[in-house]
Amino acid sequence: MPLASDWILLLDADETMTPELVNEIRHSIQNPDLTGYYVSLQQYFLCRHLKHSGKLVETRAFRKGRGHFECRLRDPDVSMADMEVHEHVVVDGTTARPRHPVIHHNVESLSRYIQKRNEYSNWEAKVWLNPENNSAELPPALFGAQAQRRRWLKQRFLLVPGSPLFFFLYK
Repeated sequence: MPLASDWILLLDADETMTPELVNEIRHSIQNPDLTGYYVSLQQYFLCRHLKHSGKLVETRAFRKGRGHFECRLRDPDVSMADMEVHEHVVVDGTTARPRHPVIHHNVESLSRYIQKRNEYSNWEAKVWLNPENNSAELPPALFGAQAQRRRWLKQRFLLVPGSPLFFFLYK
């Protein structure tokens, strides 16, 4: 069945859009020059709003044929679970950022949350410890997109003696 729209919107089952965000996106996608949309996430966990969880910004809408998921590992395996799906969408063209966030209600149990974080950390260790297997399209860059900035900071931070302890204390 062909898609009814030129736009693809990515939402997880535990995410919702506010009416303000819907209106903002509906208005913005009328611009023929726009090919992608970055959206911030407002995080809720165990029924509580995480006010200081960091500002995660992800590509959540893009024109059909103008975006694709970045594959960070050349040789993926089953241990990666859903990590690649939660990686970044690379968009070819002009992007915008709305003022309103997507609301993310994490409804998992604490034990499942911890298990998932362990899977993510194992996957990320594979990415960082096997650079020859890394096929990232978004190279680390201080003044790039959020994903590039985070990769650049991680690269530099991992070189600092005692960085695992500092990171643990920070979190």
